[in-house]
Amino acid sequence: MNLREVWQREGLFLPLVFRWAAEIEKFSWEEFITDPTNISFAIGNAFKRVQYDGVINCGDAALEAEGLGCNVTRSQNGEIKAVTPPEKPHHDDAWMSKGNLPSVIQSTERLCIELKKRVPVVGVITGPLTLITFLSTEISNFEQTSIRSMNPPGRDLIELISGVISRETKTYCQMGLGAILIAESTFVSMNPVNGAIQRNLLETSLNVAEYYQIPVVLSYNPQPGNDGQNLLTESRVDFVLSPFAADRGVGDIERWITPLPESFFQDQRLEQEKLETLRRLITLPEYRRISTMGEVKQSTPVALMQVITNEIKKKEGEERFSQ
Repeated sequence: MNLREVWQREGLFLPLVFRWAAEIEKFSWEEFITDPTNISFAIGNAFKRVQYDGVINCGDAALEAEGLGCNVTRSQNGEIKAVTPPEKPHHDDAWMSKGNLPSVIQSTERLCIELKKRVPVVGVITGPLTLITFLSTEISNFEQTSIRSMNPPGRDLIELISGVISRETKTYCQMGLGAILIAESTFVSMNPVNGAIQRNLLETSLNVAEYYQIPVVLSYNPQPGNDGQNLLTESRVDFVLSPFAADRGVGDIERWITPLPESFFQDQRLEQEKLETLRRLITLPEYRRISTMGEVKQSTPVALMQVITNEIKKKEGEERFSQ
């Protein structure tokens, strides 16, 4: 099922849940990320328990970086603590067979086979600016650094990243999945220089996705400011997931997915005050399509996810009934 097929629903909910799904099944990070059967089992079961509107597969930001030769330090549950760039990144296609990326790609294919007739399955690709921060040795203040002045030479780095993203896009598109999510992480800034380079890097990937008629979602976490707003709204991607969508005047609101505030996922149950706040939020146009900004917390109870999902989908049911 293509994401465009469900896009006009009221109350669309597309959460990021991969570590949460692993926690439910009591998988350690190593058991989860190294085994495509465990990944697809955990994420598929999480969907069956909660019944949201799209299955987003594992979105770990350092998967491609590991394949390209970076040394990634992680916590016990797999969270990224530090990334050390290689002296020289791999420039051949062997990067796709290294690290844990093969497990994630295989699990995405399995989820497509199992679920794509019921719900859009979304493959995740790390965003180009995030990959640049991992692969460059001169990234201390991204907002004040020109990508073209980084080491390795900017042009070579940009060409490498463009090839990585387009190759991964083609691999996912050939599975017939429902959408691709290109996810920029929290530690990159969207200034005019970086935004323009991001658009250039995305161009080949967008062309590939357009050929296969697969929609592309761009996820961008921090508030980008006015320059960032313009760059995001002018982007050729189909949809944008950003907290900036919750602000008025972001342009074509039909393209935006708004993250639900993290506070909704912090407690063991949804207190009445938060429940009323949620019900108020989902009546707003900017909360017509909802996701999470980053992953659902691993400690979030299944029952709480079910309550949140049911409230959002209740709106969908009311809107459909009223038509």
